[in-house]
Amino acid sequence: MYSSGGEARDDLIAGGLDLAEVGARSALAGLVQAPDSLVIVGLSGYGGDYAVAVRQDSAYRALRDLAGRSLAVRRGSGCFAALAQWASGQGLDLQRDFRLVDLGETDAVDALLAGRVEAIAYWQPLTNLLVGSGRAREIASFAGATADPVFLLARAGYAGKNPEAVAAFLAAWADADQALAANPQGAAEMGARELAAQGLSLPAEVYARSLTTDTRGVWLTPEARQAAVDLLSAMQQDGAIARDASIDWRKAWRPDYGTRAQEMR
Repeated sequence: MYSSGGEARDDLIAGGLDLAEVGARSALAGLVQAPDSLVIVGLSGYGGDYAVAVRQDSAYRALRDLAGRSLAVRRGSGCFAALAQWASGQGLDLQRDFRLVDLGETDAVDALLAGRVEAIAYWQPLTNLLVGSGRAREIASFAGATADPVFLLARAGYAGKNPEAVAAFLAAWADADQALAANPQGAAEMGARELAAQGLSLPAEVYARSLTTDTRGVWLTPEARQAAVDLLSAMQQDGAIARDASIDWRKAWRPDYGTRAQEMR
């Protein structure tokens, strides 16, 4: 279990993982850092579904109310970048106006419920599950604050030696997306049953609010590649990576695995 795509990316580079879902910013930073270690093989969507939540008994009603207060968010994550952009649009500076606490999702939930932080900003389904259980209240949603791609990454060495396994993974991901789009209620009921088996009882309707039905598919497209190129330039401009950083897209961008996956379906 990883608290951010950056952690999953680092484990890919270290050889602890073979495949992972990673936001574009973390993926591109990894390709700059370790260009021979990673390849982009597919898409899982665009943007992200994020929210700010406080304890159920909290007096805070809006993000602005939290100025000067503690806010848990995972630095370097897509959520962090989206929150910074969204807050800026409201005249707030994330670094200046809030006391940020860098925590993974499990530690953030514990800190919120124990009163060690006033709020958390995270991706779904975390905040929906907290709200649905009656332990927290959502005060802001910044879903869609960014439209950056979310990539499916593979460890380059693994993908090179196991192309059929990577293609099978993509085919299974595409099948799951298709099933979700065709029957979101059934998917929500299945998810609720899985949570119940882990000791968390929630109505399927609560779980359903955390599901997305992005029908653009998992296959790499020219539009997605251009979005990645544009984002790399933006990261250079805002100092997230060095201005002279570059990516060899011929090596990093691998739609051929998706082509093979489509033949398998």
